[in-house]
Amino acid sequence: MHDVFISHATEEHVKAEQVAAALRKRGWSVFLASSSLRAGAHFLSTIDTELQACTATVGLWSAEALSRYWVQNECNVAAGLDKLVLARLDRTRLTVDLSGRHALDLSDCTDPTKSKNWPAVAQAVALLIASDAQPTAPEPNMRPASFAEASAPRSPIRRRILAGGSVMLLTALAGLGVVKTITANPLTFELFTDKAGAYRFRLTGEEQQILLKSQGYTSERGARNGIASVRENAMQDERFVPSTASNGMYYFNLKAGNRQIIGTSSHYAEVASRNAAIADVKRWAAQASLAEQTP
Repeated sequence: MHDVFISHATEEHVKAEQVAAALRKRGWSVFLASSSLRAGAHFLSTIDTELQACTATVGLWSAEALSRYWVQNECNVAAGLDKLVLARLDRTRLTVDLSGRHALDLSDCTDPTKSKNWPAVAQAVALLIASDAQPTAPEPNMRPASFAEASAPRSPIRRRILAGGSVMLLTALAGLGVVKTITANPLTFELFTDKAGAYRFRLTGEEQQILLKSQGYTSERGARNGIASVRENAMQDERFVPSTASNGMYYFNLKAGNRQIIGTSSHYAEVASRNAAIADVKRWAAQASLAEQTP
């Protein structure tokens, strides 16, 4: 397995290779799909194995990465494992689930390793690798762990905390944006009746922006069934249908298995913004809270 996994959009492969070369010069092994996959290897299985086993993941964020679901998935997995180092190649906004994380800006140079912030990226990787190399100290006066608890992998950061003397390390990692942030679900379904008396729902974000809105229903039960259908279908990529309005704005529909539209998004001036909204609905809709609102 490799020390570092690099997550990137295919279009950013040149910059990814530059980052990989710079990390290898520091003596670390690097997994980069375009150059590390052996012929005949199972692509998805290898990616998953390397992502889980690596000590640090460098996520290269860009407009192209925003529109590539695998980059978002890899970054989310790495964040959940406390080993994400997030770096921006441009000023594209982060998805909702990554927005609580500090991203180091490498957009000031064509070669990201020449950026003024590159040393901070390398330092963040070094801290993660160093923390993983530390032995785990015994934990006195602890009750016997269950098999599941004993078998569960413990994050590098947590191992250092339990080993003692970790406050300085944790502070350093937090400043570099590689400590996991526990984020509450930012989306909410709002169920309401419109002025005509029809029941409707909308899916809103933290700043009350409308990500998805429904048709009118003749009964509250129908609207609630619509919400349940959104929760179910939002987890399936093929249910999202990107479209362009007659005025040139971008939007998407969410469809059920019978191809009936169950929700329509707001309109966006940029494709990247629409794709970000799709990613947020995929990530959060299934577990979003429900509130009854007035129109």
